[in-house]
Amino acid sequence: MPPNRVRKKRSQKSSTDRRRDRASARNEFAVEMARCTRCKEKNLSDCRVPSGDDVCTACAKVHNTACDSFGYDSSAFQRLVLQKRQLDKERSEADQALGVALAKVDRLRRQHQILEEKARRMFDQEGEVLEEQERREASTAPLPAQVDAP
Repeated sequence: MPPNRVRKKRSQKSSTDRRRDRASARNEFAVEMARCTRCKEKNLSDCRVPSGDDVCTACAKVHNTACDSFGYDSSAFQRLVLQKRQLDKERSEADQALGVALAKVDRLRRQHQILEEKARRMFDQEGEVLEEQERREASTAPLPAQVDAP
């Protein structure tokens, strides 16, 4: 190496070690807050937020930007209200469609019963007509002895 070159100082620590040190320092200057949703779900004992940040150290560690350690903003509540209204509307439409479908099933059931009753009456009437016709034929038919008397 030429003598006029300056040698760069190399860090003795790896980037992973430096990140761990930074996280440890952040945690030292953090204020304990009410646990955020993620800390509750992961059953973490405490939820610490460094001053000037709006994300707790546990959420920052996993790059979770949706930390709610300071509570929710009004837009989150507005989104919930809009989602609830949309679900209510869809449920109402589904209930209405169900009512229409049930009314159709009832109407078809009544039509089916009427059709079966009509068919039964037709068969009964046809049976009576056939019996009447057989009686007439029997009364007007010649006796077998009368047909060919020699």
